[in-house]
Amino acid sequence: MFGRIRVIELMSVNKYILYLQLCVIWTLNKILFVFVFSAISLCEARKHDPIFSFFKKKPNEDDRILNFGFGSINDNRELMWNYTNRDPDYLFDDDEVPFEYREPYRPGTKITDKSFLIIPNISKADFEKLNTSKPLNELENACLPVYQAYRSYYTILGYTILALKGVDIQPSITYIMMNYPTKEIQKYPDGTMYEDSEIDIEQPVCESYSVGNNNAIPYVVHKYGVVGTDCFPNTAVPGSTTECSQKDGKFEKYLVGYKQGIFQGDADVMKEALIKFGPVYVYGSHEIFIGWD
Repeated sequence: MFGRIRVIELMSVNKYILYLQLCVIWTLNKILFVFVFSAISLCEARKHDPIFSFFKKKPNEDDRILNFGFGSINDNRELMWNYTNRDPDYLFDDDEVPFEYREPYRPGTKITDKSFLIIPNISKADFEKLNTSKPLNELENACLPVYQAYRSYYTILGYTILALKGVDIQPSITYIMMNYPTKEIQKYPDGTMYEDSEIDIEQPVCESYSVGNNNAIPYVVHKYGVVGTDCFPNTAVPGSTTECSQKDGKFEKYLVGYKQGIFQGDADVMKEALIKFGPVYVYGSHEIFIGWD
């Protein structure tokens, strides 16, 4: 029987921002599929088996590995997957970074600590006052991609910036929308079963939402970072992202060079990810974990 985890909500149910309280430690065969944002440029990456083997890992294998997907946006705003220089037998390898390569972003923190929170000693009332914790207003909800991102990437980006940079912002999803890639290009080496392809990407607008729009958000963040709504409000897509559309806004980019990483593991692995990489988003349950007590 699996161990149980009790959660205490710090926000409304719709936001899925949860404070993790461990009642018992999960057994090793309790597998999670979760992601965090991390600066891969600061890590020494190494190769491993093809990506499909990640999902076939045995429960007793070492899960303390962060897997980074391939691909990036170039200066022409094209999302590139260029496999031409890769071994044809291992085209779809991820880069991976073992947890042991990273130190806690808050020095001295350990997974054996009785409690941990991305913001030390903050009360529930003060947590709800954070900019990232604030609910969208009516005009922001009317921009459909903003509404959708609010239930996923909005909060993981905001709390990651808070944990790693100490800055509390409301992430501008419209800034991300304006920097969306225009094409998806895949190039393969000769002699493989795959053919090169080039596909135009539908540009997100406030009036409609495409199911695939969220897929490129991690690549946009890696290339262009995240700015606050004081610079680009979440009510309309800006005509340009070279300067703030708001007169008194602060044009500062956060998380440039950071990539979305995926890992699996038990409660101890989750705790190690929290102290080394920041908040963790859990697939399936759509929960964001920010600490334990």
